[in-house]
Order: sequence, then C-alpha cells, then structure tokens
Amino acid sequence: MQRTLKRKNLMLSCERLPFQLSCIFFSDLHLLSRAGQVVFTQIYSICVCLPVLASAMSQVLLVDRLIRFCGQKLFQPVNGESLAVFRILFGTLMIIDLQVERAFSKVDLRWNDPEECRFPLFEWIKPLPGPYMCLLYLVLFFGAIGVTLGYKFKISSSLYSLVYWYIFLLDKSYWNNHSYLFGLISVMLTLSNANSCWSMDHGQRLSDGKVPSWQYFIIRFQISLVYFLAGVKKCNDEWIGGHSMRYLSSHWVFTPFRLFLPSYFVDLVIIHWGGFIIDSSVGILFWFDATRPIGYFFCALFNLMNSQMFAIGMFPFVMLIVLPIYSSPDWPKSLLGWFASVRLPFLNETISDDHCSKVIQKSEIDSVLTKKQIKNDTTEGNSINKQEKMSFEGTQKSGNEGKSSLSTSEDSSCQAKDIHNIVGKNLQEISIKSPEFSWKQRMIMIALIIYITFQIALPFSHNITKGYNTWTEGVYGYSWDMMVHNWKVLDKKMTVTVHPEEYDLYLNPEKWSPNNRWTHHADMAKKLATCIADKIGLRYNLTSISVHLDVWISLNGRFTQRIYDPRVDILTAEWSPFQRPSWVMPLLTEYNDWRSWLRQREDEMIKQTDDSGIVFMADFPGLTLINYVDPALEKITLRVIQGWLKVEVEGGLVRIMQKDDHCQLPADHFVQITVIKSEPALYSFTYHNLKNVMEKVADNEVQSASEKRNLLQKWCKSFQIIFDSLIEIGSQIYQ
Repeated sequence: MQRTLKRKNLMLSCERLPFQLSCIFFSDLHLLSRAGQVVFTQIYSICVCLPVLASAMSQVLLVDRLIRFCGQKLFQPVNGESLAVFRILFGTLMIIDLQVERAFSKVDLRWNDPEECRFPLFEWIKPLPGPYMCLLYLVLFFGAIGVTLGYKFKISSSLYSLVYWYIFLLDKSYWNNHSYLFGLISVMLTLSNANSCWSMDHGQRLSDGKVPSWQYFIIRFQISLVYFLAGVKKCNDEWIGGHSMRYLSSHWVFTPFRLFLPSYFVDLVIIHWGGFIIDSSVGILFWFDATRPIGYFFCALFNLMNSQMFAIGMFPFVMLIVLPIYSSPDWPKSLLGWFASVRLPFLNETISDDHCSKVIQKSEIDSVLTKKQIKNDTTEGNSINKQEKMSFEGTQKSGNEGKSSLSTSEDSSCQAKDIHNIVGKNLQEISIKSPEFSWKQRMIMIALIIYITFQIALPFSHNITKGYNTWTEGVYGYSWDMMVHNWKVLDKKMTVTVHPEEYDLYLNPEKWSPNNRWTHHADMAKKLATCIADKIGLRYNLTSISVHLDVWISLNGRFTQRIYDPRVDILTAEWSPFQRPSWVMPLLTEYNDWRSWLRQREDEMIKQTDDSGIVFMADFPGLTLINYVDPALEKITLRVIQGWLKVEVEGGLVRIMQKDDHCQLPADHFVQITVIKSEPALYSFTYHNLKNVMEKVADNEVQSASEKRNLLQKWCKSFQIIFDSLIEIGSQIYQ
C-alpha cells in the first residue's frame, strides 16, 4: 500500500515537473528581461548624455582657451606713453574741477553749517568737523598735482581717490553720472602704472615704460560702457519722442541747423535722435581701426557742444582727453616723430636716443621680429639658441653693412644700435614661457571680471532697489540716464504739525537742504523730514510732531503735479530700499499725449508777448492746493481744462468751476483750489508782468556767472579758507 502511494506521488511530481521548470524558466526570463531593460536604459542614457558631456567639455575647453587667450592679451606689455598723457591731462582737469564742481572756494559754507541736512549713502558715514573737511580738500589738491606730475604717484593717486570717494559718499544730493565716473577713473589710475614714463617717478622705477595692456582695456571698456548704456537708457518714448530736451534748439550751437531746419525738427531729429545714435554707436566705433576716426569726430563734436549747453563741469573735456586711449599706445612718440621729421626738421639734432629707436626702418624691425615667431613650433632648448645666433648674426651683418655703406651717417649707426637693443629685448621675451598665469595675474583677472559684471549690472539695479524709484527708475548718479529726465520744480512746501496743540509751522526747505534733489527721490525726502524733525525738536523742545511735504514737479513737459501725498506724515511713513513707497503719488501717464498740445499753447503765449507765462497743473480728487498770489504778477487767470474745481479765495468767495470755465484771481491773496468729483482735474494759470520777476532772476544769473569766471579769486579764497582752518585747528590743539 505504501509503495503504491509513493509510486503515485512520484508520477504526479513527474507530471508537474515540466510546469515547474517552465515557471522557473519564465520567471528567470522575466528577471533577465527586466535586467536587460535596466542595462539598456543605462546604456541609452549614457549614449544620450555623451554628446551633452562632450559638448560641455568642449565648451569648458573653449572657455579655458578663451580665458588663456584673453589673459595673454591682457598681460601683454605695451607702451605706457598714451596712459601717461591721459594721466597728465586728467590730473590737470581734476585740479580745475576742484573749483568748478567740488566748490573748493565754498568748502567752509558747505560743511560748516550745522543746520544743513545731508544725505549720506550709509548712515555711519559722517563728515569731519568743518576745519578738517577743509584740509581734506587740500589733500585733494595736492593729490591731483601729484597725479599730474607723476610724483609719488601711488601715494598721490591713492590719497586723491580715498578723499574723493569719502566726500562723494557723504552726500547723495550732489551725485551725478560724471562725478561717479571721475571716481572710477581715479581708482583705475591708482591701480595702474601710469607713472611708467613722463613722470617724476620715471627715473626711480619702471624705467622701461611698459604697462600691461589690461590697464588700457579697463579704461576703454568703462568709457565705451558709459556711451552704450547712455544710448540704452535713451531707448524709450521720453527721449525718442523728443520730450526730454525741449527748446534746446534755441541755443546758439544749433544756429547752423536752424538756417535750413525748423526748430521742432532740430529738437527731435538733431538733438534727440542724433544724441541716441551717437551714444549707442561711438563706444563701439572706437574699438576698430577703420571706424575709429568717425567715432572720434562725432564724439569730439558731441562733447564740445555739450560743454557749451550744459553746466556739467569737466565731464566733456574728460571725455575728449580719453579718446586717444583707444589709439595705439605709442601714439605720442609717433606724433612727436612726425612733427620732428616733417614739420620741424631743425629738431632732428635734439631728438634723444629713445626717440631714435622709434624711427627705425619698418622693414628691418619686421625682419627681426618675424624670426621670434619660430619659437611656437620648436622646443625650448637648441632651437632658441639657434634663433639667437641667427638673429644676432643677421643683426650684426645688417649693422656692418649699414656702417660700411653709410659710415658718415649718425642715423645709420643709431638705427643699428637700436635694432640690436630691440632684438636683445625680444629674445629675452622669447625665452620666457608664459602659458600659465601667476597668482597675481589670476587675481587681476578675477577682479576685472567682477568689476565688469558689476558695472554692467549696477545701472539696472533699480529692478531690485525699488525704494529709490519715484517716477523714474534708478538713482541718478550711476545709472547713466544722462539728460533723459528733465525735472522742473514749480513749488515745494513743508508743514510741521505740532501735537497735541495741533498748530502748523510752515518751513522753507531751502534753509535745510542745499539743492532740490530730494524733491524727486523718496529716500532723500524721508531723510530730510527726519533731519528737520530732530533739529526742530531739539531747538523748540517738541516731542510730538508730524512732517508733511507738498512738492509740485513737471517731468519732461507733462502737467505739473504732486509727487508726494501731502496727507501722509513722512516721519511715520514706511520706506524700504526694496519696495516702492506707497506715499509717492503715481505719475499721470494717461495725459502723456497732451504734451504736444501743452507745447503749442506755450508757443502761442510766447508769440503774443514775452511778458506773460502759463503753467499747466494736474491734481488728484479730494486734494487741495493752497497758493499765495504774488502781487508782482498781474492778471492771473485760472482756467479749467478738464474736471471739476472748487475755488475759495481769501475773504469768502467760493466758486464751482468745470471744463472751459475761467476766472481772474486777486493778487496778494491766498487761494484754495480743491478737486471735486472722482476724476483728476486739469487746469492752468496764466499771468502777466513777468519781466519784474525775470529781471531779478537774470541779475542773480549774471552775478553767479561772474563768480564762475574769476577762477583766480576762487583759488585765493580757497587758500584763505585753508589758512583760517589751520589757525582754528592749532588753537583747538593748544587749548
């Protein structure tokens, strides 16, 4: 029985064996297929990634080759004469700039007034006491002289740069693009070897007169960037539409254009379109030999015209003297050689040996310099020695032939001598292998990359630092938006409300701020309100006050409107560098198309009589303008262009006015004009008897112009201020 059961089980197991074997086979096959898929996927991904990796590797190698190529070009020694000429001219202009724009003759008034509010970039930057600030200007003066003469150049330029940037950062209200550029150039010269020749330091060090080519490149890059970004900033409707520089065509420099073109055409095409084309193109034209003369011509014409039209100090002249930087570095000696050989032959006898080396026959130099190219295809050892023998034998042979054929000529011996010297220097350069960079060169390349990136990105930082933006983008001073925004301040009021008594103090903002830059910069307005509150609180023992600003400005020929909300207490208003202030009123861009009509009305008013004027206003619903009518003006007429107004005249007269209504306002009275209903209102003031007011303004302008012309008196006053400051400091020390 047991045997039978065993036999049956054995038969059943034999019957199931194929099935089990098949299950095992197919399960293994499934595992193999899954493994095959995984392997295939890995192989496929590798095959797909290989071209990407190869491309990345090739790009890395390409970038590495590019970096090495650029590095070799940047550190190639070149003649330093052009850089020396720029150093001399720039230092000279900075000496003049001390009086023209740094106000050396008014340094005591600028920094000694305790009531004046300042706008430093960082709160921890504080001005020194008045006498010591005057001495800093003396350091600027001697630093500029040292830069010009090349005397203790590194020390002189370092002192000038440090003091210049310290004064620059002390007050943002004096910032402008060209002052920022002067600071950048002073740092570039400090880090350069601009004293390698034509300097008082020349006899002590760097006597070979060579500088690395990166010292030319960085200045060229910065100047080209200034022009190019100025063109980029002009690529908008404000400039292309001809709204930024209105009535500039009336200046005398455009007289030749007005002979055959109407004024509006000169304003639009010559000034705006021409300025855009020049700024956008000349920075590129400078880099190529074929187009460089064209760029020089238009750039020189452009800057000479600017020097006559705008009060921008030494900026046009700096942009003129920097032009030769783009030319060959040895252009000064070439120019002197040309004058000596063509224009002034009698100077040939007095030319130094250094110049004599520059008048060698070009074919002889080229034949010698060509031989050094062989080093790129040979090894360092015997091939260089052979080249030395070939070069010196060829040089000695050419020298002997020159002496035998022209034994009585001093020029030939001079040429042979200098060819020998040049070949010796070139062979020394050949023996130096420079595929790798030293740590110092690597640090210079990293610094150049960081600087270039920073200079390209900084003008567009307004997308991040929105707290500095009001109606425009970016702080005026490093954004290169030169002449794009034309601000016209009509009125500014500052009201201090004392709590809990609730009475108002009306202050004159000009007493507290030296200029109007704060009127269109929210950060400065906030700083001014805080500064005044602190000073008023200390003087009158006021603990709870609020400050309100009411500023009316016209931007590029628009309606004059408020820029800050007069209902907001600026002291408690929030301000952040990265958020747009909520208390800045929006620019009424929906009325941009009215600017042509506004200009036509102004032209019509001017044609009727030169004794009248017109002002166009725009205001928001619910806001009130309180204005005092000057008794010097006559026939002041208020006309509603659009919207509804409520007019209240001192004495009880009230009138509701709508579109096309007009009324005459009495002189020597306060008038309140309130915008009613839900839409902004547009209105205008016309006035007569303008000559009395303009004569006072003209007298002030003539007086200021006469002060600007007398530079000798300014220098005498400046040194008198320095002398008084030294006496005051001495008395403080001995006390």
